Parts: sequence; structure tokens; C-alpha cells
Amino acid sequence: MPDQDQQRRLTPSLLEMPAPHAVRVIASGLLEDVRAAHARFEDDDADALHDLRVAMRRLRSWLRAFRPELSDTVRGRTRRKLSALASATNEARDAEVALAFIERQTALPARARAAARAMVGELQKSCEDAARDTRRAVGRDLPKAARALSSQLESWWECHRIEEPVSVRPMSAVFADAIRHQARRAQSALAHIDTTSKADDVHRARIAAKRLRYLLEPLGEELGAEEPVRLLRSMQQQLGDARDAHRIATRFVREIGERAARDARGRALTSSGIVPEDGGERRDPATGRAGLTELARRAHAARETAYSEFAAQWGKAEMAALVERIDDIAARVAAG
Repeated sequence: MPDQDQQRRLTPSLLEMPAPHAVRVIASGLLEDVRAAHARFEDDDADALHDLRVAMRRLRSWLRAFRPELSDTVRGRTRRKLSALASATNEARDAEVALAFIERQTALPARARAAARAMVGELQKSCEDAARDTRRAVGRDLPKAARALSSQLESWWECHRIEEPVSVRPMSAVFADAIRHQARRAQSALAHIDTTSKADDVHRARIAAKRLRYLLEPLGEELGAEEPVRLLRSMQQQLGDARDAHRIATRFVREIGERAARDARGRALTSSGIVPEDGGERRDPATGRAGLTELARRAHAARETAYSEFAAQWGKAEMAALVERIDDIAARVAAG
């Protein structure tokens, strides 16, 4: 077996190998990264949830990019289980991001500080509950899914028609095609948000850029992938910040609506005599909603800032130049 560094890097020797073989070597290394991140998550490492999500994204992106080379042994059930496990980490991550956003806010007006304190308490509980649920789901299902995938990556099949020449494409040719294809998918997704800033479009563009980066990362520096990877990481960060801020603002707006509905229901019940007045000191519901409105406004402003930074840096010309650069890398890979 190749050593661990080879399992994560597309070395010249791997690029010369049949694509189904090389794809499995890299996938096996990425699977080991998932297992290592899961072990840290089980040990309550502070950064382990993020590391586990990244490791699973890298693995799933690789499996998706080379589906034809893997379809003979990697089962759809295994792919679906990995997808479900990745989704199980979303709630904990979203709560962590919203909590971090509130903790970064400074110079809040008094009414917003009170709302922020209340939201921090709720989000901390959400983080704890979601992390517990995630740990339970991942701990139950990930080891089994990892064992199944590991077994499925151990071999591959060849089938030839006797009247056709025997030909298995090398990894260099297959990989070059894969990065060209994903570069154009990313270019198309990014062009779509030139005239719209809808959250779903931003999300799709971020995912496309991320998958392209994950494809390029296993290449050595000698092939010139380091700078495109850096640019894609910066682009992904900008789009990710915009999406996160949008989701945080939406969360606050949803909370405002839920509180308004609860307050209206309480007033209706009280005025109907169904729920008696408690006679105690009552919190002004409008103050809490106003504080949440301030937090939502700030989250929306953060979203606009992140999106503006992206739009200022990434026009059609800049993306076309990046795609041309990646095409050059693909040509060097294919040429060996």
C-alpha cells in the first residue's frame, strides 16, 4: 500500500496508474482523515466538529467527481449514508456560527444587549443539544459506513469486450477532464450570481468553488495548483460569510415572528379571560423584538459586506482568467 502522504497527494506515479486504482488510493486516504476527525470529535476536541465536516466534504466531493471510476464497487447506499451523516452535523454548526456572530457584536444599544444575552443562552443550549444529537448519530452510523466504504475501495473490476482493444484510461487523463469539467461548473454558477444575490445562488456558487478547490488540492506545487487553490479558498470564504450572515439574519427574523405570535396569542387569551393576568412585572415584548431587529439588521449588513467584497474581486474576466489557469494545469496533468 502507498504511504499516507501518497494517499492524499496525486503523485506522478499515481497519475500514471489506471484511474480506478488511483481514485481509490486518494479516496482511502480521505476516508482515514474522516476517521481521525471522528475520533477527535468523540473525545470532545473543541475544533473537531469543523474538522469532521471538512473531512467528510472532501471525501464526498472526491467520490462525486469520480463516480464513473467508482460505480462498480462503491454502493449508492454508502453514498446516501455519508450524505445523511454530513447533514446531521448542520444544526450544530449553524448554532455555533450564530453564537459566534452575536459574540462579535460591539456597541449594541441596551435593548439589543438584552436580546443578545437571551439569544446567547438559547443558542448555547441549541449547540449542546445539537452536538449531543450529532455525536449520537455519527457515533452510531459513521463507523459502519466507513467500514463499508473501506471495503468497497479495496478493489475494482474490469470488463472488456473481446472485439474491442483493452484500454483503461490513466488517472492523468481522467483527472484532467474532471478539473476542466468542475472549473466550468464553477464558472457557470458564479456567472449566475452576477445579476442576482439570492441566497440559493450564492450557496450553489460556493459549493461549486469548494468542489473545484478540493479537486485541485491533491496536486503537487510543481503543477501550479497552489495559487488557484488559494484564490478559490478566498472566494469560498467570501461566499460562505455571505451565506452564513443571511442564515443568521433569517434566524433572527424567524424568532421575531415567533415572539410576536406568542405575544399576540397571550394578549388574546388574557383579554378573553382564558388566561388570567399574573399580576407580576411583565417584560415589554416590543423591546425584545426591537433588540432582535437590531441583530438581524447587523447580520444583513454583514451579508451585504461579504457579498460586495466578492463582487468587487470576482467579475467575469477574473473568473475566466482563473479557468484558463486551471485549463493550463489540466493540460500539464494530461501531458504527464
